[in-house]
Amino acid sequence: MTGKSVCVRCGTFKKRVTATCAACHYTPESEYEIARSLILSENCTLGETVIGRDIDELKAIAKDIVGGRPYYFDAEEQQQVAEAYRTHLATNSNQRSFAFLKWLVPLLLMLGLVAALLWPA
Repeated sequence: MTGKSVCVRCGTFKKRVTATCAACHYTPESEYEIARSLILSENCTLGETVIGRDIDELKAIAKDIVGGRPYYFDAEEQQQVAEAYRTHLATNSNQRSFAFLKWLVPLLLMLGLVAALLWPA
């Protein structure tokens, strides 16, 4: 989840959706806060769901937020994005776990073999 994102609190652009805003120090933490940050990010795909806004729309939204006019999130869109984010986390955590095990098991086997060879009889 990289790409530019607009801080939902102050309207400053930041480098990543989940990054802490350099201007106001807001960090999206909950699922819905991250969903809102995803909605105010550059167009991206999360699973099969297309999320975000084009850069011109983001600039206009950022200008409004900076000017004191908050962005009003559509509740249905927010729910869809939160669900897509939840699915993305579940899918990627399973893939990361498998990738980790794929490297851990051979390493442990090799360490066991080295220990068996070097262990005094």
